[in-house]
This record gives sequence, C-alpha cells and structure tokens, in this order.
Amino acid sequence: DESRIAHKIGDECAISGRASKLPSFPYDHGFHRPEEDNQVKEKAAPAKLKISKQIAGEIRAFCEAHADPERVRKYARYFVEGYDAYGVDHKLPEWDASRKEWLRRVKRAGLEALLDTCDLLVRPGKYEEVFTAILFVADWPEEYSPDVFARIGRWFEEGIGNWAQVDTLAGQILGKFLTRGIVDIAAFQPWVASTLKYQRRAVPVTLIGLVKGSCD
Repeated sequence: DESRIAHKIGDECAISGRASKLPSFPYDHGFHRPEEDNQVKEKAAPAKLKISKQIAGEIRAFCEAHADPERVRKYARYFVEGYDAYGVDHKLPEWDASRKEWLRRVKRAGLEALLDTCDLLVRPGKYEEVFTAILFVADWPEEYSPDVFARIGRWFEEGIGNWAQVDTLAGQILGKFLTRGIVDIAAFQPWVASTLKYQRRAVPVTLIGLVKGSCD
C-alpha cells in the first residue's frame, strides 16, 4: 500500500511539474477580474480629462478672441469687489451657439468630464468662464447628487468672486438640491460659518429663491 501511495504521489508531482512548464495566459476564459475594470477606468480618466481641457481651452480662446475692454469698463461699476472679465457680448449669436455645442460634447463624455471642465473654468475666476460653468451644471439637474453639491461648494474657494455669480448659482442650481430632496438644509450649515463671504451669501439667496418659488 505504501508503495502504491508513493507511486501515486510521484505521478502527481510529475504531472504538477509538467503543468508548471505550460505557458500562462493573462486571462482566464469565463472569469471576470476586478483589476481589469480598474485598468479600463485608469485609461478612461485621462481621456475624459483631455476632453475637459480641450473644451475649457476652446471656451477660453473664444473669450479672448471676442474680448472687449470697453465693455469691461462699462460694467465694472456694478462690482465694487472687482470685475475680472473678458467683456464678451453675451448677446452674440455665435456665443450662444458655441456654448450649446460645448455643452453637448462635454455631456456626451459624462458627468465627471463636465464637472472637470467646470472646475477648469472656475479656477481662473474670469467672469464669463465662471458663468459658463454655472450654466453647464444648471443644464443637467438629473445628475445632481450630494457629491455634486460638495463639488460646487469648492468653487467658492477657487473662483466665484462676485454677487452676480452667486445669485445665478443660487437661483439656477442650489435651490434645486433642496426642492428635489437631494440635500437638506443642514448641508448649508457649514456655508453659514464660511470665511468666504460669497459662500455665506449663497445661503440666504438660495432660501429667498425657495420662498419666491424661483428655484423649481
């Protein structure tokens, strides 16, 4: 019996030895590997960021090409805190058409690409770029979530710098987070104590909009 067992073990070792010399394959047919998903995401992330940078760059180039210093001087009087703008005439047909096309392209790339684009637009603090970011997010309320709310909250640290931007953000975006039950009023509590005056301003402006029914 011991002899047979020894032979059996020897045979199994021999088989194992031969098997170890067989070529290995990177994929097991029929099995799903989580690391494959991670690799796909890692490849997709730079591609989406590339799209965001491209669109933000196109918006910036358009604003530079249509800059009007005289218009900047004309409207600067309404902003005692400063008015950092290109002076683009928002009534230009090509401005409206271009924004719609940029929005179509960035939405096709997904929510993260849209938010990345908005971050890139907000950071320099240029009036038209910040407004474009606000309008982009305002156009996609079905994607609002607590994470999107937090992302918008960081804009006050980066580029939102006047009352017009705050009031538009509150009226077109922030109120919808409350009326749709995405966040509750407690989510605004840290903003009340913020060291950033425009983030503090956003709270009463949002609530006033709710009372007036202008945030639906």
